Amino acid sequence: MSIDQSTPIISVIMPLYNRGHLVGEAIESVQGQTFTNWELVIVNDGSVDNSLEVAREYARNDIRIRVLDQPNGGSVAARNNGIAIASGEYIFPLDDDDKISPDALFELFTAAQLGLGDVIYSETVRFGAEQGLLQLPLPTPENIPYKNCVVCSALYRKIDWEKYGGYDANMKDGYEDWEFWLNFVAGGKFFYRIPKPLFYYRIASKSRNITIQKSSKRVKARLKKYLHKKHSILYDLPRAKLAWPSRLSLLFVKLFNSKYTYRKIRRRLSAANYPKIVNPKLIMTLIVENNEVIAKPLGTRAARPQILEKCGQDARVPGKAGGFAITSNVSFYSIFASIATSYHGRTPKTPNSVLRSLAEMLV
Repeated sequence: MSIDQSTPIISVIMPLYNRGHLVGEAIESVQGQTFTNWELVIVNDGSVDNSLEVAREYARNDIRIRVLDQPNGGSVAARNNGIAIASGEYIFPLDDDDKISPDALFELFTAAQLGLGDVIYSETVRFGAEQGLLQLPLPTPENIPYKNCVVCSALYRKIDWEKYGGYDANMKDGYEDWEFWLNFVAGGKFFYRIPKPLFYYRIASKSRNITIQKSSKRVKARLKKYLHKKHSILYDLPRAKLAWPSRLSLLFVKLFNSKYTYRKIRRRLSAANYPKIVNPKLIMTLIVENNEVIAKPLGTRAARPQILEKCGQDARVPGKAGGFAITSNVSFYSIFASIATSYHGRTPKTPNSVLRSLAEMLV
């Protein structure tokens, strides 16, 4: 595979700490991407094993890999320092023991270019100490303040990282990804999950996430208290009303369980979860005839003038209903992005309504 030596579009950021025996798998999963316009920034966070030597060996053989060495400061500092020197328009964090499928960056970048969301991620497969698909609810404003619904390896623009001040150093004991995503929710940004597994998340018995889960209640309480204080506007959102079967089940939970269990289940039941679109088709079907691209369906008639205006002067409405024709020099991506932009502007601010509007346009 030829190496793309132009300015990278995607910067993969990989904090590295004492994973010399595993980091090779993570690096090689990036090198095996069908999308080649990337760079990999590895930040060695004061490793005491051979991690730095392994990373530098890969960098010597691939000009797209850069290695930054720093004293041990934790994963938050390592990730922020790596992003600070990144050249790409998009950022994709990847931990030193995880992997991505060969088409991951292509799929994520394509979804971002199509305007499907500001944060693009995928289904996640666990491997290692635990196996199987990682089940996470979709990140609605009602869900995500109470549960981290997005994995750390998601694609977003570097300008958003700059806008939100990077990953919060106050979260060095954990939940830094969760806190970072809350900035996007508070800022009215949209999340999109590609409905197929592109990210492989290693579960190790000594991983930091396992350590956080087993840490004292005091540490978790302190971190969550900080989340509530910093993002208080998200915790003031109205909760979904419960149907009578849910209220009845909650009554039994309240009678026979602790207050903590009751509140946890109450939050879960009252968090509205918008429907997942399984294996979505493309919004348009393209048919090439006589140097013209027929794109259909259009969506509502009200959206047509906006779409045509955004597509430029080459777009025109044919005499036949059910689609519109454009000359071949107008890209499919620009039309798709225009429709997504029009619908973002015409619908309420929740991801639920945006996805529902887009779903109505599916072929």
